[in-house]
Amino acid sequence: MNLEIEKSLINKNINSFDHTPQIVVNGNSKGIKNKIKDILRKSQRVDIAVSYAVWSGLSLILEDLKKFDGKSRIIITTEGLVTDIKSLETLKNLEITSKVYDPQMGDMGFHLKSYFGEGSKENIILVGSSNISLRAFGLVHEMGIEVKASKEGKIVEEYVNTFEEIWNDKSSKFITEDFINQYKEKYYKKRELNKQLHNLSLNIEVEPNYMQRQALEKLKECREDFDRGLVIAATGTGKTYLSAFDVRNFGAKKVLFLVHNRLILTEAIKTFKKVFKGKKILELTGKTTLEEISKGDFIFSTDKSAEKFFYKSENFQRDYFDYIIYDEAHKIGETTIYRNLIEWFKPKFTLGITATPERSDNPKYLFEVFKYNVPYEIRLLDALEHQLICPFTYYGYNIQEKLLKSKERFNIENLGIYLKNLILEKGHYGEHLKGIVFCRDVQEAKELSEEFNKLNIPSFCASGEGINRDEIEEAILSLKSNDGKDVQMICVVDRFNEGVDIPQVNTIIMLRNTTSSIIYLQQLGRGLRKTEDPHKYVTIFDIIGNSKNNYSIAEVLTGNTTVDKRKLFYHANTKFNNVSPFINVEIEKEAMEKIIKSISKDFKVENRLKKKFKEELYRFKEIPTLLELYKNPNFKELELLQLLCRNFYDVFQDRYVEKYEIKKDSNFLSKFFTFISQFVLRAYDKKTLCDYSNLLKGEISSNETLIKILAHKDDYENNIPSAIKSDYYNEKYKFPKVFSYEKEKIFLNNKIIEKLKEEKAYELFLEHIELIEYLGKFHEYKMKIFSLIDKGEFLFNSGSTDCYMNAIGERIDKEKKRVYCPITISEKETFHNNSILGTDRIIYFTKTSDKEEQANNKIKELINEDYEFYLGVRFPHLQYGSTSLFYMGKVEITKKPILNITDKGKYNHILNFKLEEKIPEELLQYKSLEDSKEN
Repeated sequence: MNLEIEKSLINKNINSFDHTPQIVVNGNSKGIKNKIKDILRKSQRVDIAVSYAVWSGLSLILEDLKKFDGKSRIIITTEGLVTDIKSLETLKNLEITSKVYDPQMGDMGFHLKSYFGEGSKENIILVGSSNISLRAFGLVHEMGIEVKASKEGKIVEEYVNTFEEIWNDKSSKFITEDFINQYKEKYYKKRELNKQLHNLSLNIEVEPNYMQRQALEKLKECREDFDRGLVIAATGTGKTYLSAFDVRNFGAKKVLFLVHNRLILTEAIKTFKKVFKGKKILELTGKTTLEEISKGDFIFSTDKSAEKFFYKSENFQRDYFDYIIYDEAHKIGETTIYRNLIEWFKPKFTLGITATPERSDNPKYLFEVFKYNVPYEIRLLDALEHQLICPFTYYGYNIQEKLLKSKERFNIENLGIYLKNLILEKGHYGEHLKGIVFCRDVQEAKELSEEFNKLNIPSFCASGEGINRDEIEEAILSLKSNDGKDVQMICVVDRFNEGVDIPQVNTIIMLRNTTSSIIYLQQLGRGLRKTEDPHKYVTIFDIIGNSKNNYSIAEVLTGNTTVDKRKLFYHANTKFNNVSPFINVEIEKEAMEKIIKSISKDFKVENRLKKKFKEELYRFKEIPTLLELYKNPNFKELELLQLLCRNFYDVFQDRYVEKYEIKKDSNFLSKFFTFISQFVLRAYDKKTLCDYSNLLKGEISSNETLIKILAHKDDYENNIPSAIKSDYYNEKYKFPKVFSYEKEKIFLNNKIIEKLKEEKAYELFLEHIELIEYLGKFHEYKMKIFSLIDKGEFLFNSGSTDCYMNAIGERIDKEKKRVYCPITISEKETFHNNSILGTDRIIYFTKTSDKEEQANNKIKELINEDYEFYLGVRFPHLQYGSTSLFYMGKVEITKKPILNITDKGKYNHILNFKLEEKIPEELLQYKSLEDSKEN
């Protein structure tokens, strides 16, 4: 052992000192937070010394701290008045012994960030830059040095001595009620001073944030070619400010700002007044006069009022406004007032802003209106990464029987008590509760609001008959206030989903079933607006029932970045820890099981893929080429689409009909494009891809791989059969040969070109060639362990000379001494009883023989002559399709084969395979799904 390491970690008597620690930094996996939680969970006793603790961070490790008794210690400081009151009160009430370092004038300061855990076998020390806060646990750059050491190590001795010295310092005091009361006065004075400074800063000219700077540049560029554009930006990123800044950049004289909901106007007007100090800003109402309009610079109006005053008006020319803004632009539709206004006005520039174009009743029309020009887009995860919106902590709770009065209705009295206890237990940012509850219906909203009031949580129901705009605005103002006496909770139904700006909101409660991830994201966005406090975060409480759409929760927590079920399973199994450092998730086991069950049963990968691609393609006047789609990050799952659907013609044919007037529902085109696409994305090497693109262009090829795969069996006896090729050449179709083979060379059949031109699909054929040519330059496929692959491609990549297997089973290649085994493992485990043992073993049943002797001879040959086994496994719970397999890597037979007699009196052997790597949790999910059924 290195003497320096031994000195540091093992034996302090060694005459040298140095060590090689582990560096811990923040990232998507939240390195600092997870490392601290790991120390707390592994340790029997802890000593923690940090400069400050705030509730956003303390709440994330609170459950782990609860296990420690008074032998464990934590010390924080009051310096800077950063530690909040709730953290002090919580630490005082824990069993762990807590102190504050409260220095007076002339005393030494306190700036430690250190965590020490004492275990039965080793100690762990983490020293670095991290206090107890959400920011330190994942949002900002932090670096810590983790050292594992024995109790006899020099570094342990020095840490203990330093901690004892600080712990016993005269400035270190136990946290008492009296101390907290004294601290409160100073703490709140500082908070008030910060607020005053923030308010003063509002009078300073507002500067664009990251999103706004990027979007402004893109808008400037787009105006060289377009007179309108649609900006898509996550809720809370500052779309209204963006519109104001662009109006300023444009130099507009007369501006019309349009919304569908008058509630939104108030905040929009405030925003423009901050940017434009000297402009005359007017809200259009039924009492507004023509003279007032003519004197106004910027007019703010609902669509109804604008139509009344301006549509086909003799008083105002169609180009009266030189800049028009459509807020919540997804409300634009073919049968809406917005359409009349869009078609009537002729401004120099039209800007649409929205967070969710998907919410449009007709997204195709929406993008058409803005001439398919989307100069800028930023969604949830990117907005979080650039700290445009505040982080959130999500708590998912299983709905309890005691909360239900019937299958579909809550027991409101029990629900109110339950929610109040959750809020008290988990806490929230800031001194006072400021929450929004999204309810199922008006009855639920009214009853819950009344119950909150009984529980001393001042509440207001903002939904139902008789609730007017003034009352809602008054409730919002009350919620924004900070005296603790006014409204703390607003209960709503189908309100506040969009356009309501309440930065002070610190708690969101979801009671309605999650029917749409887009609506869910909008509701979540009500709390994500930033304030002057960098420690602001939002607490989300989600009461999870038995909705078939519970998979939407996984979509939201992953930012709607994927429609691949395997990735959703992966994130669910890792508790969404690796999605973003700005998202912290805690979900009860039963609630998580509901989410996973919904992903398994109700999330159809192929359907979701097609839906996603259809929605994305609304952005284009005509469908991009296959190469453009392949390069576009919004279509990153194009390869998965091809794997599941076999070709692009069937999926996109409606758009190809528009683009090329191609023949629709052509059986020939479906089979042909499937034929030429097989093996392209998951088998061929670069050279073969290059040769293939040349072959499709009309060149003659002698590439042996292409000849084996593409040549007809009547022309070339050593051809490699595949299900796709056999399907194309089915006698009932009588399709022309795709390729001809003569004199050891292969070439494209001219009749194919004639047929493609006849069906107006020749241009689409050229698109395929362009994509394959590109892949030949940049794409080198190599089958990796646990990669998803088509059964035929799995066999080809494994070296089989026959890629056509109708059934799941087994093929033995005596020449190459290989066994190819495409098998299925499901919840029912009825396929030859193949099963998974642990995380790296597969129990495999060989193909049956009629006689015992035959079975014994077969297995003896396979074992004695060291046959290689290639396993491709289908997991039906992932629903990728009957021919989609996961390659399992190299396998090793670890036990003597066991003879088995089937219930039909046939013979086979049970083999125990050990895999190279552990099977990912998402592939093993079928087991937990089965267990949850049994329970």
